[in-house]
Amino acid sequence: MIGMSFYSNSYGQISSSSDKQIRETLKSFYKVYIAENDKMPIDEKKLNSIKKKYCTLKFIEKMKVNDLDYDPFVKAQDYDKNWLKTMKINKDSKKNIYVVCFMDTYAKTNIYVKLSVLKVNNEFKIDNVY
Repeated sequence: MIGMSFYSNSYGQISSSSDKQIRETLKSFYKVYIAENDKMPIDEKKLNSIKKKYCTLKFIEKMKVNDLDYDPFVKAQDYDKNWLKTMKINKDSKKNIYVVCFMDTYAKTNIYVKLSVLKVNNEFKIDNVY
């Protein structure tokens, strides 16, 4: 796709200013995404708009094909706004992957979600969930 390029590769490091921007993007995504999913009824149009803003088109298409019985962004079927209070975002020191961690207050366990981020038209977007 034109306009899409990896911001860094497996050999390079992400600059501290880009790292900060990526963390803020992921924090913003999870804040609006979890809040929207925690509402009843869920507004599917709004959710699609959030995904379009924060994810690459390639990843959105990949999610449509994969028929999962859980949400890969939270590794769960249900949502809890309280996850946002415990959310931490760290960068894997060996790879250009970010790890989002939050406490599942019901199960009393930590949930870890590994994400890759791509720079698209001067914005960072989620490109994959591992």
